[in-house]
Amino acid sequence: MAKITIKPFFTVRQALGGVRELSVVVEQTTLGELLALIVDQYGRDFWRELNEPVSGRLKPEMQILVNGRHYRHHPQGIDQPLSDGDLVALFPLVAGG
Repeated sequence: MAKITIKPFFTVRQALGGVRELSVVVEQTTLGELLALIVDQYGRDFWRELNEPVSGRLKPEMQILVNGRHYRHHPQGIDQPLSDGDLVALFPLVAGG
């Protein structure tokens, strides 16, 4: 069993009903499977926050870090396996001025 901690930020947090941190216990999972599990639990608002409306693909501006490393920098990308104690941070690209 692996306990994965998810920390949502900004609009991702809002899509999860204001939750500041989630802990999920799974047997074996990948990052993509974990995100699908969260969509199943929290529904369409979370899905819309992560994905482009027409293609259904992950938004390129969505920032997802596993233990401080962007998932795109991992050789397996969204299919990277997760391990006990991993921290997944989810946040949209934020601009200001």
